[in-house]
Amino acid sequence: MAWKCFSRCFCTTSQQSQGPRVIGICGTWKDGKSSLINGLMGITNSDPRAAIVDQSSENTTKRKYKVDEKTMLIELPHTRRLEETPKDYFKNHHLAEFGLLVFVTGELVRKKDIEIASIARQYNIDCIFVRSACDRDLKPISDNAEEQKAKKQRLKQFGLEKFLQDIEKYPTLQGVKCYFVSSCCFYENCNPRDKRAFGLDEDELKEKLLRPRAIGICGTWKGGKSSLINGIRGIANGDPRAAFVDQYSESTMEQEYKIDEKTILVELPHTDQEEESPQDYFKNHYLTQFSLMVFVTGEMVRKKDIEIASIARQNNIDCIFVRSACDRDLKPISDNAEEQKAKKQRLKQFGLEKYLQDIEKYPTLQGVKCYFVSSCCFYENCNPRDKRAFGLDEDELKEKLLRPRAIGICGTWKGGKSSLINGIRGIANGDPRAAFVDPCLESTSEHGYGIDEKTILVELPHTDQLEETPKEYFRNHRLNQFNLLVFVTGQMVRREVTDLASIAIQRNIDCIFVRSACDKDLTPILYDSEEQEAKKQRFKQSGLKKYFQDIEKYSALQGVKCYFVSSSCLYENCNPRDKLAFGLDEDELKEKVLGT
Repeated sequence: MAWKCFSRCFCTTSQQSQGPRVIGICGTWKDGKSSLINGLMGITNSDPRAAIVDQSSENTTKRKYKVDEKTMLIELPHTRRLEETPKDYFKNHHLAEFGLLVFVTGELVRKKDIEIASIARQYNIDCIFVRSACDRDLKPISDNAEEQKAKKQRLKQFGLEKFLQDIEKYPTLQGVKCYFVSSCCFYENCNPRDKRAFGLDEDELKEKLLRPRAIGICGTWKGGKSSLINGIRGIANGDPRAAFVDQYSESTMEQEYKIDEKTILVELPHTDQEEESPQDYFKNHYLTQFSLMVFVTGEMVRKKDIEIASIARQNNIDCIFVRSACDRDLKPISDNAEEQKAKKQRLKQFGLEKYLQDIEKYPTLQGVKCYFVSSCCFYENCNPRDKRAFGLDEDELKEKLLRPRAIGICGTWKGGKSSLINGIRGIANGDPRAAFVDPCLESTSEHGYGIDEKTILVELPHTDQLEETPKEYFRNHRLNQFNLLVFVTGQMVRREVTDLASIAIQRNIDCIFVRSACDKDLTPILYDSEEQEAKKQRFKQSGLKKYFQDIEKYSALQGVKCYFVSSSCLYENCNPRDKLAFGLDEDELKEKVLGT
């Protein structure tokens, strides 16, 4: 469906991205947020590009620091302002928008930071704590290397005991990690003596924050993990660069295989080691670090794999199953093409019945997808006869793993979807390349609009088609394939839209609402700019009140953001007078959608 739109905009499906990853850095005054940011950027505190380290004044605004094309750090205002409760802080600073929150602490973790983290975890936001400036507590350096090492171990041990003691009463924070760092040890040119004396979790933290998208490939021994990895990479099993395929030895360690700058496949140890329970496997191999888990199975899905997947889903990690080596079950090839096709359909049908039978008792796995693949059919130079005989879900799986970031734009008829798309792309409605704006004609098909190599906007059919329920719309238009869903609304948010957004949020798809064409409600322009500004604020306040009134009965939609935009103000060459008169959340929306 929507991928057909993708392929019209991109020449290859191997380009993948989820846009820059936005990480919020927060904590109390003087606890080392700015120094941590500078360390992560590899910049000293005195560098002109550095985050400002000023112990004499509190930061009250957000500050952005771009690490690279994949990562943006946002330094948030201090958390210890008395006038803000943890709930107010979470809401006022839009923490629901972040993929990861880093709480920088001193020797003690403040109660307010813990409560903010607890609220964030309730909204499925990944959180970590960082105990900063550990080098202060590790001085003076002992001349005996073993003594200094023991000193570091004691610091971590006592620090972790305090940390766990502070958070143990918050069930949502169980399993949240605390990293101990010495800022000087982040730098590549760090003095080797300092690294030995003060180095703790710096490399592990940098890996957590700055790594490319990591996809974990796991399953039982002889399940076909290595062959799947090689197929996805387009490399034959015997190639020197290939993942090692050996049916006589079990893998007991992780192996990484880089697809490109943005994606890495990690082959995990076999799951059928009896000494590890599913909980132990999840914890021992740090599965929380993965954005997607791929469980490679044979004819049957083992109970342990299902239980690990269930734990992963409870931790908001996307999971899929892959039934590998289907070509073995499709041999010999029938001379009759229709018979061979029917053979493939039967294999999938019976396989899915077994698969669903195995997982249906795990509520968290409802809706999890299973792909059927024949490894030989991954290769671009695959024999056409083999492709016809054995080809199943290979292309769809590659799309899932390697596709660009897909953003679905949906809403009711005349809601302003096309105008919003054109505004985000910086294209006027009458431009030949523009999304088609016709209030007299309803859109019944999907249209893809490429922004760049990493992002595509997909305009979805109108949601107010009476013959489709919200569940049917979600299923028929495969909304689970999108990284973000944007619901464009008018003055009122329709019930079918809130129902649809609620379903999407329950499937862990990021959602936002956009109140479009606000300039219509802000005309005529008042000559007094202060009065016009007050008019905009009243309009937004009144609109948000209605918006919350519409969604407050949906528990899944608590914390979902609504942006107010005037389409004309999305353009870079917008008339400054219009910008002053009508400008609302346009820049913030573009930042959310485009990750800039």
